[in-house]
Amino acid sequence: MNPNVLSPLSLSGIITAAIDLMKTTYLRILGVAAVVFLPASLLSMVGFTVMYGMLGEFANGEELPSWANLARLLFSFVIIATAAVLSLLSSNASTVGGSRIIASEFEGTRLSVGHALSNVFHKDTLNGFLLSFVLLLALFMVMALFFVLILIMAVGGQENGFALVFLVFIMFALLLPSILMMAFYSQVGMIVISWEHLGPFAALGRASHLMGGLWWRTLGVWFFMTFIAYVVQMVISIPFFITTLGPLYYKMFMMIMERGGEQLDPSDINRLFAQFGWAIGLISYVSSVAFSALQPIYLSVIFADLRARKGSPVTA
Repeated sequence: MNPNVLSPLSLSGIITAAIDLMKTTYLRILGVAAVVFLPASLLSMVGFTVMYGMLGEFANGEELPSWANLARLLFSFVIIATAAVLSLLSSNASTVGGSRIIASEFEGTRLSVGHALSNVFHKDTLNGFLLSFVLLLALFMVMALFFVLILIMAVGGQENGFALVFLVFIMFALLLPSILMMAFYSQVGMIVISWEHLGPFAALGRASHLMGGLWWRTLGVWFFMTFIAYVVQMVISIPFFITTLGPLYYKMFMMIMERGGEQLDPSDINRLFAQFGWAIGLISYVSSVAFSALQPIYLSVIFADLRARKGSPVTA
């Protein structure tokens, strides 16, 4: 597919173009995603292992935890939060690396995984992170405004209970669409950053310009392609879920049955709960890599379609 002569595509055309790109680029983008997500996933495995180890101790009937145990629990939360931030950076880096591979496919140079990895540590990755942070901050500010209004009405002794209930309903009714729009603009803005090397606010402006008059169509295509990507992610992740967590649940069930209601061995419980930590970290890693390898493919096709409709050549 040559995007420089690409004519505007229908939904079926976008799907066909994405499949054609997937045939030649998916494994390379998968390699990039597997590498960039590894540090965040290893951190999350450590954090979840510590946290579930603590839960195992609580399950043994321990009394209120000591300061040392509370410090360990806080340490696990800090690690998991750090892993979440690294995962967001990794997602942006994967999109940048994937876009470089797709751009090379368009140009006929076929960039390798190693060369793509050398390009992920780029200001585009940081700009994508800043874009996601700005959109998240905007979402939190909107939700915080509703919480403040509800708090004022509740503390102020608002006699009209219906108004308070209605405000709560509006807040939750806006929550899901707000999250959806944040994800939409974050991903479209990220692909614009990856291809045109713009800053976060310039990328939002550029995305709005490209979607001018095509906003609902772009949202619908993005939603459909994202849904397909999540289905593929689930198909890939479910076998890992079954093979990692399944034996642990079976082992827990057998331990309970063999004891016949007697007190379980605390060391067995601690060991079993700790195994849940690395299992959840592994599943998170596989699902993140599977989705992030697909994301730049269909986003790049949507981007190419928008630029074709605006009469702009698509080059990296």
